[in-house]
Amino acid sequence: MLGLVKKTIYPVGIELGRKELKMAQLGLSGGGVYLHAAVTDTVPEDVEFGNAKWQRWAVSSISEMIGHGQFFGKEVIAAIPADDIFIEQFKISGSGSGNIDKDIREKMAGKLPFDLSDGIIKYVSSTGASGKGNVEVVVMAADRCNVDRQLAIYENAGLSVKGIGVWPMAMTNCYIHFFGRRVSDAKTVSMLMTVDHDSSNIVICKHTEILFARTIPIGVVHFNRTEMVTRLMSEIDACCRYFESIYSEIHVERLVFFSGRSINESVCEKISELAQRIHVPAQIGDVLAAVDTDENKHFGVDRRGSEVDWSLAFGLSLSGGD
Repeated sequence: MLGLVKKTIYPVGIELGRKELKMAQLGLSGGGVYLHAAVTDTVPEDVEFGNAKWQRWAVSSISEMIGHGQFFGKEVIAAIPADDIFIEQFKISGSGSGNIDKDIREKMAGKLPFDLSDGIIKYVSSTGASGKGNVEVVVMAADRCNVDRQLAIYENAGLSVKGIGVWPMAMTNCYIHFFGRRVSDAKTVSMLMTVDHDSSNIVICKHTEILFARTIPIGVVHFNRTEMVTRLMSEIDACCRYFESIYSEIHVERLVFFSGRSINESVCEKISELAQRIHVPAQIGDVLAAVDTDENKHFGVDRRGSEVDWSLAFGLSLSGGD
């Protein structure tokens, strides 16, 4: 039995967004994470996100990709699209009712773009906020109808859904597996960033603990105007200042920008300037470079010149091993 290496293949992580579909499956062999399979597809120009035509396209594309993309099995972990996630952050006093679920529902009443009774609500909390006994809560909510729509897509594509995730948790999961593995990282407060087609996502975490999350409606499609890159950096800077206003005793200590190697150069320059302004080290988090691959295997992705950020799909796949 000597020389045998235990091999684990995780579920397929699926990121189904407004403009692109990404599917990735990671595995573990000999203590190292490797890429088992990954494919992408682009939403046709004449298909509107969320409508019946989009759903039919998604079912067809996922079915074809799972059948011809070298994936193992049909078990998947999918993300609710960022457009369908409502995020709110607030403080619950230590002198409150003691029932955090009730307190959250009372604070969320009237703030959601759908009826509270129709929502699926998940929250994470921390006790690091200023004020003795206060609990800072990040609430993530989605309309049950949108979640059911997602589940119907995967069911019609013949897949078995092991879980439905949200982007802040997938980003954090990806970070701790690839860029937060040192002992010192467990105590480091990190800002994680992604820039997608028409939005950017920000997470501030202390290893596995999510402290802050926000979507900014500025993405790659807006970068043809120089002032939009500057505006994005201003929004991120505002996130830092807001975070430090509610967490008086902790500060952002590291910035990780999840991106492929061919990201817009002006964005990288601005992120570097931002990091210098808030006095933290910054790095590009290229998750494709963080995993092993079989050079003789065709994945349908360009590892060396990729503009695609795979952090969400990778984070979803990895969550199947937690």
